Amino acid sequence: MAWRTDSSRVVYENAWIRVREDQVIRPDQSRGIYGVVEARSPAVFVVALTEADEIWLLTVDRHTVGPSVEVVAGGAEEGDLLEGARRELAEEVGLAAEQ
Repeated sequence: MAWRTDSSRVVYENAWIRVREDQVIRPDQSRGIYGVVEARSPAVFVVALTEADEIWLLTVDRHTVGPSVEVVAGGAEEGDLLEGARRELAEEVGLAAEQ
């Protein structure tokens, strides 16, 4: 049996995300609440490799979790994922990919 949604309501939104709360019936027929985060634009993640096969990683201080080691990432506001990846690579580490 599949998940079913009885109702949905938006509980928060801004320019980047929308948070929705769904009243659901689970596959086991129990009722519950399911939180859904919808991104307003596609996300891109770049695993940038050096010629020596090293991966570029960033340490980012996140408000919710503190320091986090991550690959280059961001949004592709225009919907062009490759262009978004190129822009994020340039913005976050000052690099331009050869391919």
